Amino acid sequence: MRRSELWRPVSRRELWILAIGVAAFLTIIFVYAVLNPPPHAPPPKVLARPEFVLPLWALILLGLFWRWRRERGFGNDQPVTEGNC
Repeated sequence: MRRSELWRPVSRRELWILAIGVAAFLTIIFVYAVLNPPPHAPPPKVLARPEFVLPLWALILLGLFWRWRRERGFGNDQPVTEGNC
């Protein structure tokens, strides 16, 4: 894979596919956790439940990505070229 392919903007179609995939993954985890609780075990603390941890982790990564893009100057609607990446 060439460097230019790694730095190209993400298309809307790819974003939709990613969003649908993440939503499906979180839905599967949530449904599994609700339908299959561990037998005779105390409920886990809120911070240890995947329904809480995974969205929080995704938000942290999204925030880091937005910060990285702002620091790199990609938020100014300038096209990504070899000179500014």
